Amino acid sequence: MLATNLSKANWMLVQRTCEPESFFSYASASARASSSISLSSRAIYVRNLSANSVNLSPLGSNNPSDGIMLCRASGDFLLNDGDVLQISPDISVQFRAKLQVDSGLDRLRQEETKRFSSQFSVIDRVLGYGGHGSVFVAVKRSTSRQVACKIVEVPSIIRAAPQADSTALAEFKAIQLRLRKKRADLTREYEILKDLSHPNIISLEKVFRTTHSVYIFQELIPGGDLMSSVDRTNGFSEPEAAVIMRQVLKAVQYLHSNEIVHRDIKPENVLVTSWRQGSRVVLTDFGHSRKLGGEKGPARSSTLLRMQSLVAWQDVSRKAKAFVRGCLNIDEDERLNAEQALQHRWFTHKHYAAELEAAYRRAIQGWKPRTVKGSLVEFIDTSDIIVSDPPDTRNAEETKEEVPLAPVRRDASSPKKRQFAEVTHNPERKFTPVPQGPNGTRSDDLVKVRKPDWGANHKDRLRATWIGHASFLVEMPAIPGAERGLRILCDPVFSERTSPVSFLGPKRYSPTPTTLDELPDVDIICISHDHYDHLDIASVQHIYSKRKGHLHFIAGLNNKPWFMQNLGCEATEVTDADWWDSFEIKTAKFGSVKITCCPTQHFSGRNALNMGHTLWCSWALEANGKKLYFSGDTAYQAVDTPSPCPAFKQIGEVLGPFDLAMLPIGLMTPHAFMGGVHATPEQSIHIHKEIKSKLSIGMHYGTVRGGLSGQFEDVRDPPRRWKAAAEKEGMWCGGGVEGGGKAIDTAKKGVGLCDIGETVAV
Repeated sequence: MLATNLSKANWMLVQRTCEPESFFSYASASARASSSISLSSRAIYVRNLSANSVNLSPLGSNNPSDGIMLCRASGDFLLNDGDVLQISPDISVQFRAKLQVDSGLDRLRQEETKRFSSQFSVIDRVLGYGGHGSVFVAVKRSTSRQVACKIVEVPSIIRAAPQADSTALAEFKAIQLRLRKKRADLTREYEILKDLSHPNIISLEKVFRTTHSVYIFQELIPGGDLMSSVDRTNGFSEPEAAVIMRQVLKAVQYLHSNEIVHRDIKPENVLVTSWRQGSRVVLTDFGHSRKLGGEKGPARSSTLLRMQSLVAWQDVSRKAKAFVRGCLNIDEDERLNAEQALQHRWFTHKHYAAELEAAYRRAIQGWKPRTVKGSLVEFIDTSDIIVSDPPDTRNAEETKEEVPLAPVRRDASSPKKRQFAEVTHNPERKFTPVPQGPNGTRSDDLVKVRKPDWGANHKDRLRATWIGHASFLVEMPAIPGAERGLRILCDPVFSERTSPVSFLGPKRYSPTPTTLDELPDVDIICISHDHYDHLDIASVQHIYSKRKGHLHFIAGLNNKPWFMQNLGCEATEVTDADWWDSFEIKTAKFGSVKITCCPTQHFSGRNALNMGHTLWCSWALEANGKKLYFSGDTAYQAVDTPSPCPAFKQIGEVLGPFDLAMLPIGLMTPHAFMGGVHATPEQSIHIHKEIKSKLSIGMHYGTVRGGLSGQFEDVRDPPRRWKAAAEKEGMWCGGGVEGGGKAIDTAKKGVGLCDIGETVAV
């Protein structure tokens, strides 16, 4: 997922797929300037994060009624070519898509949809085709939320029998039977869905039956189907599969309790609300479902036959294998039903059952039960509509596979390429396992890990000790008479996984050089943003429990409530700052430090519900004549953007020069997708120069693998590229895994590396 900041974190543009070329133009009448934001995607969603509503108008529209007011409650909103967002009287943003998307409303449907346009507006954009109809984007007028609209042609029943022989009459009756069956199947799907309300079952919003068509409005699920996720990720880890399977089973249990069997459960019919791990999944496509009417036996036939494809069979535990075998048992009496499956030890083991339940609660956190006002199914007589164009004649014989109500998975060779085709077949892709030494020992090609001495012999200098990834313990030069300098701990992460749960998510391949109990006393904890690889709740809780009353937190705007809620600290113990805010923190024994919150190009959010709600930032620290810059996570210049982020030159001009800087060099591949949020090593050389740093250390590598970058990036590449780029500029200072056994030369000006646990003193 990629996000671009507009108007200080009040707007977020989110790309869901990776097909080229879309861009935003941003115009300001007051500034008399314009620029563009280039995004590589077939599907671009916009989300309003501000408290104000904003008008969205289609291209060329002069009718105010065509506009849609977007607010926070509107959620992610799929943009179409030419859409204009009027952010303020002076500022508008227009979306232009160079890649053509399908349109397909024929004249009959265009006229029919006008009959209910006050409730739902159907946009002439196709999300997919299927045997039962076409799926379009639509907007529910009362909430300004986008929904999916499946449009199905109603087969006409021929009333007059042919005056012919018995053979012709038999064929006529067979045709009539097929047509009646198709109408009954169509009715059954929405008749079943209209009585269901569950977080893991597709929500039916409204059905309009007209003379010629059926319009089925359902919630729009932007993350695609589960099979696409399997293709994109090469399968899930076992804990990820357990989280998904448990949600599917919750849906099946709910269906069976209502005497309904789905009869077509497969990854293609499970939709994902977000590409983030642990997101809500939704069971869809009820075209084959049946209401049992009291018959209990067939309920077991709704077995999850294809779910073992979610994870490599040879890599799963015995508990997971026993679960799958229980679902696939040929003997129906021995086969697990949904309730028994949920009680299986794979889900109920005492070591992680509570975490699985907590993961489920987080996944469904934003879901609300459907509230029904009036009838969900409404008939509209459109027999008076006469158009010259014939109605859509696609039928089940032409297309065999039903398409889920979301951006769909397609063959990469098709003109309608599937999601992430550009990423999964990207020439940058070269999955390389983390190297190992003989007999499973740690490879010499990896970052070295040493026991830290914290630079105890250099208390008159500015010191930074790398703890791994983006975690540093910074100690400012000691004031006269003090036993030590003031200590700032940046983005502390000591947990094994950078994830909301302990059993899944990116896992360390490099250990921490010290334990939390061995960590020296710290005075300030500095957080760049709230992603799990930079803000680890277990780490900050442990440190706060030891240093309560002697510890202050600094973070970007709107982060204070998180610390107060999760740590129980007082509001006075947290400073959440806006970009360019400067303040001073004083201590009784160790002096003071001037701190400035600086801008970066990144995004924030700990789950799909609070994306962009808090501010991401970098930090400039100054004390006793020394200056340090900590970048946190940042990009420099996304692919196809005309110029780099201007923040770094501004930081250098206003706050530089810096004696020491920590800059990101890893988790940046594939650049076409990650370039808007993570800088490459070569780009961080530019950042080093623009902020006017005397010496910069590479970080944000060598510790954990990112979910997407892990499929593309050899963990040894970032330091190699950092060294090569520095040597090309004549500023390589050595050190670290590329230092040939020698420490970084702090007497030189330039960039270098250090070991995990090593202290760099300047």
